[in-house]
Amino acid sequence: MDRIVEEPVENKSEARILQLLREQGESSIAELSRISGLGKATASRAIQSLRMRGLVEDTGDEFRRLASGRPGRAVRIRPDVGLYLGISLSAGGVTAVVADAAKRVVAWERQQADSLDGTVPRATSLADFAERMLERAGCDRKRLYGVGVSVAGPVDPRTGEVGNSVIIPQWTGSRPHEDLSAHFGKPVLLDNDANCSALAELLWGELNCNTTAVFLRLDQGIGGAIVHNGEVLHGRTGRAGDYGHVTYDPNGPECRCGGYGCFERYLSISSVESDLSATLAEIQVRTRSGDAAALEIVRHKGQILGSLAAVVSRTVDPDRILIGGGLLALGPGLLDAANERLHAINRTASKIETASAATVLEDGSLHDEPALGAIGLLIRQERSIA
Repeated sequence: MDRIVEEPVENKSEARILQLLREQGESSIAELSRISGLGKATASRAIQSLRMRGLVEDTGDEFRRLASGRPGRAVRIRPDVGLYLGISLSAGGVTAVVADAAKRVVAWERQQADSLDGTVPRATSLADFAERMLERAGCDRKRLYGVGVSVAGPVDPRTGEVGNSVIIPQWTGSRPHEDLSAHFGKPVLLDNDANCSALAELLWGELNCNTTAVFLRLDQGIGGAIVHNGEVLHGRTGRAGDYGHVTYDPNGPECRCGGYGCFERYLSISSVESDLSATLAEIQVRTRSGDAAALEIVRHKGQILGSLAAVVSRTVDPDRILIGGGLLALGPGLLDAANERLHAINRTASKIETASAATVLEDGSLHDEPALGAIGLLIRQERSIA
């Protein structure tokens, strides 16, 4: 897939510092020296050179990452240097997010599925939606570095081709990044929604780059992502972390993957709605009002989630297990039951936690946000050569 082309930074120290600022948003010379392995004098010279070239600026604020020591002066990439556009597509609708070069979200918008005429939009429709959002937000598309796209389906990391997806079947076998790149005249990067959500947790959430984590996205299906030392692992065909199609009950119903009793048949939004013959929004209202039947279903689903997390804990042994997706609308009872079941199976497992990156968009939101992670694809793409 395409790469972002921007003004080259020939000095390796400057390139390293610039990439760290892309990922950190803002930092201090002392912190940049610590995490880069460069000497403080070298980091200081790199910042000074980047400042003189108009690429970085002082914020005027203090910056402290460690509990001890004096705070430093915060520096960041100048926000007006460029813009990132992230788009996520799922059965629930489309979300577009714009962030500036300092990694600050400057605009975002959601278009629900019921306003999409019941169809999955083509790449050109996504581009039109994004163009309108950019115009309403007053963002100059000429300043775009590139476009990141998250899709609710597997993506081959070698080709960018969307694999077999029941959620967005019209995109199966397509390479939407090619059409979007032609439209915007910019590089376009593509990945699945669970991987993008995990990347959003690394760049905007509370996921530490020095840990091993598994992200489970419970929505129309179950997506999974494995993170190790700050990297999202894709596997040979992009299906690493595909826990939704691990067997829960071999005597269970047939799954779309050809297997039987997969976790996805029990933990998707449609499975919950089918169990209670109600929409997810209606179930949410019923659980909040204390409806016994709804609360029992939530508890049962939580126990199944705990069994899935136990598989994760035994196979990956992660420091953290994070969950996101629309099924979190069922409320805290889901997580409580899940952790109870998980620790009954594996007492030493890390507890299951909710994702936090979407609070950048909505204060207090329990949802993850793949569109943020799609921006992360752009931010991260140059780190291997920095």
